[in-house]
Amino acid sequence: MINTQPLPVDIHVVYACDRGYLQYLAVSIKSLIDAFETGIHRNTHCLNVHVVIVGFADDDRALLKRIARSETAQVKLALIDYELTNRYPDALYPHIELVTLKYRFPELLNNIDRVIWIDADTVVLSDITDLWDCDLDGHWIGTTNCVLTDASLKIYQITSRGFFWSAENTINAGVMVLDLMQMRTLNVQRVLEAWTYKFRKVLSLPEQEAIAFNYPVRKILDHKWNWRGALRESEPYWAAGSAQERKDYSAIRPAIVHLQADFRPHNMIINTEFFSLWHRIHQALDLPSTQPRPVPFMVFVYLMACGRNVSLRKARWLFVMAIVNFPLAVWCLLPYGRYRRDPEKFNFPGISDHQMTTAEAITERRTPCAEKGFVNLASKRRV
Repeated sequence: MINTQPLPVDIHVVYACDRGYLQYLAVSIKSLIDAFETGIHRNTHCLNVHVVIVGFADDDRALLKRIARSETAQVKLALIDYELTNRYPDALYPHIELVTLKYRFPELLNNIDRVIWIDADTVVLSDITDLWDCDLDGHWIGTTNCVLTDASLKIYQITSRGFFWSAENTINAGVMVLDLMQMRTLNVQRVLEAWTYKFRKVLSLPEQEAIAFNYPVRKILDHKWNWRGALRESEPYWAAGSAQERKDYSAIRPAIVHLQADFRPHNMIINTEFFSLWHRIHQALDLPSTQPRPVPFMVFVYLMACGRNVSLRKARWLFVMAIVNFPLAVWCLLPYGRYRRDPEKFNFPGISDHQMTTAEAITERRTPCAEKGFVNLASKRRV
């Protein structure tokens, strides 16, 4: 009997990280698969997850394989071993070879023509299929801007080494769509590697700076695919040209939440629904417990300013930020005492009370856990 069922459409998602980011990677992959399983394309598409791994043990591999199992959707996992070779000696950024592995995807994934790159420090809330289907309009890459409007450039360029003539030239590389076929044709790997090597001693964000200055015109993706507003401390907030711009960014309904910079659920106690969601997935996967700590005072001042949607004068170092915002720092002394007494329940204005309907919906899904049972993340009840 002839099988008339159409072949599933392959979606290719790629991660790359070392063992230090294993727990973030595990949570991100689990959220990616959960969102795919609840989407309308789970029966017509196959989710292929490729992970370029550095220094992973056998137990780490087994964990990822367990996470990638799905009973309701077609999911495949491919682990690609990579050994760092010190390609950029004397570089300013210590992890430069790891973050620039993106350049080598056309070579590492030589039988694939298109991928979605996702940073490990993310939580996926929506089916990735819509992003996969996006038209790159002839470009080899699709990215989100680092800032929203040209009005943000004046402040943003205070803390960046480069200067941009348009917000569309700025980039955050946390989520990207890459046309590997075009990358091969245009020799993108050679261009980016040569430029990165030349400027390796001054690059603080190597792959982002290399892409931004060598390929300033790119396909611009909707900010919902790389939303960095969990704590209101990212560039769309501190570099915003107006309070309305910050409000507009907060109003975006995220499809992927990017927990960037130094403020992450693994290491800091901050009462926000996005951090809580990360921890619920983390616990359901039975991963080793984390030991987050209360935020330092200067970080607290920064978060209070971000949450209150005030115009915060950003500086390269937090202690400088606290000095130039001295009145706010004095006002924060008493609230910081309350935070230190019970950090898990302290409500940061505009952060702890963020309305996150998409994430609330995702926690209702059943997540595979130990003993092949299930945990309902909303109720913490084994079913």
